Amino acid sequence: MLTLGLLLAVFQQPRTPVAFGRFEGAVSGTVLDERGAPLEGARVEWRVRGEERSILLAGGRSGADGRFDFDVERSGEGASFRDAFLVIEVPGLAPTRVEQLLAPDEDFELGPVHVYPFAELHGRVTTLDGAPIAGAQIHAAQGRVVAPSADTWSLEPLATTDANGAFACRNVPSGVVTLGVSAEGFADLVLEPRSLALRSPNELSVTLEPGRSVTFTVLAGATNKPVVATCSPLGTTWPQAEVGHNVGPGSLAFWRRPQVGGVDGRLRVDGLRVPFTGGVLLEAEGCTPRIVSLAWAESEVSLSRSRWIEVSARRQGSTEGVELAALSVRDDSPKDPFCGNGEEINWIQMTANSSGVERLAPQRWRVEWRSPISARFRSEPTQVLAFLTDGSSEQAPVTIDPVTGAVHAEIEFGAPSRLVGRVVTPSGDGLQLDVEFRRSFLGPNFLFSTGADGRFDVSVGSGFTRFASARRRWTLSPETLDDLLKPGETREVVLTATRMSSGCRLRGNVTIGGSQPDRPLLLVLGEERDRDLVYTHSDATGRFEFDLAVPNTFRVTPLLPAPPDTSFREFRREIAPRTIGSIRSLPRTSDEFEDVLLELPPLAEWPRAPRSER
Repeated sequence: MLTLGLLLAVFQQPRTPVAFGRFEGAVSGTVLDERGAPLEGARVEWRVRGEERSILLAGGRSGADGRFDFDVERSGEGASFRDAFLVIEVPGLAPTRVEQLLAPDEDFELGPVHVYPFAELHGRVTTLDGAPIAGAQIHAAQGRVVAPSADTWSLEPLATTDANGAFACRNVPSGVVTLGVSAEGFADLVLEPRSLALRSPNELSVTLEPGRSVTFTVLAGATNKPVVATCSPLGTTWPQAEVGHNVGPGSLAFWRRPQVGGVDGRLRVDGLRVPFTGGVLLEAEGCTPRIVSLAWAESEVSLSRSRWIEVSARRQGSTEGVELAALSVRDDSPKDPFCGNGEEINWIQMTANSSGVERLAPQRWRVEWRSPISARFRSEPTQVLAFLTDGSSEQAPVTIDPVTGAVHAEIEFGAPSRLVGRVVTPSGDGLQLDVEFRRSFLGPNFLFSTGADGRFDVSVGSGFTRFASARRRWTLSPETLDDLLKPGETREVVLTATRMSSGCRLRGNVTIGGSQPDRPLLLVLGEERDRDLVYTHSDATGRFEFDLAVPNTFRVTPLLPAPPDTSFREFRREIAPRTIGSIRSLPRTSDEFEDVLLELPPLAEWPRAPRSER
């Protein structure tokens, strides 16, 4: 029976959950200049590397005290925190980049982050015979760049050499930088990453070798006529596309950007080494993308015609369209017997932002089957699984019109269901919480927020429902509904939220040279093999507390002081070696460790070199 509060909620308009959102935590810190003064208005961005470009997950600006604080959510495109990094930009100063960050867990305090002026770079570019090369361009990308991406395509050259082959500039960030040089008629040169000094000039003198060019003539396979095509460099992850013969692992220089050919179908790629067996991606409207080799001086490439699947969604017994949130298309290849069930690898998931997807209307999408997101070589589509914005999911077969050859899938959905309820603590108090629910292992996550009293009223699809807290360290009970939601059903649900207890708590004090630290210290707790890391900050007196989710044998080490005069930091490399701390390892003998003393030597004795194993 519905309670009075829930009964009143039934007569209100239910909300629709948000697809793809997931709260991960909050990130905070302080932006300072080289003298330690706070910087106001600094642009701070939390990004993660994607297949083609970095994805902005969150961002904000620093206040008058230099402080920044913002929430971080997981991207709907499935971004991972393994490649997360922070970028801080202040007009007139070099951008600061912090890589190898820990994933935010509730609240992540990065501490002070310094922004420095630009460093100076000068040098000379010559031929193999020692002759100067005029007009050579100097390129730079912050950090360790291994392949081009949309982030590096837009970087302008640092400088251009004069008639003597010389250049000088003061617009490069200090710290680890990947440098490169290009000149007409010569092979692009990408150097190993090196660290540039801030307080003294840096020199770069290089010799360029003669280069070669490759010319493509791109034809549309259906007509065998020239087609306007786009040639794109390959990144660290190759897109799903047909792959030609003899495509090696080499990649173009990081500053090389996509280029568009002419109406005669011709494209030219310059600056290649001899030999060079890498490849590029060729794309043209209405054609299947193809990765082709750069091993030959001239090639004729025929792109096969792509196929489109038109997907429409509506309510059963009605012409009313319903808004699509995501699609999964299954191909006709068999299951992989070495991957358990193996079914999920045969489904290609996509959203409205995926390449090869056209959103003709909220309820009608066109999907290019042979596109970078959905190419399955020679396989054919057989089934479409569609998700609505309320989490509903239905599946339908793909049909082919025998006359026109058009491919389409029409999917009918039943009436939406409704969840009315409340999130409470074990003591029965209402709790404001972001709740995530999932309908299928093939589909996205959906998110809704409760009110201040823990109440919620959301319109959701029928079927299986699994609940989870979007904030870590909370568990919900029940995790799933006892039986499937029926179309049009209103279901009362009370979810009990329990804060996860690690079962192991570690409290103590940290000292430096026998005294209290003059600032909060970031401490890292890791298992003996460093597979999992947990962090905490001590207070100004050195008091700290760890809450470990999976108790085991572990040890505590501090974060080394941030390296000075550098605009590039690698966070995990700043974790001190295990020999720094006096807490070597603590076997789990109880659930509580009290008054643990972490005695650190004076800062002058801390090693500055990063850990080799990291």
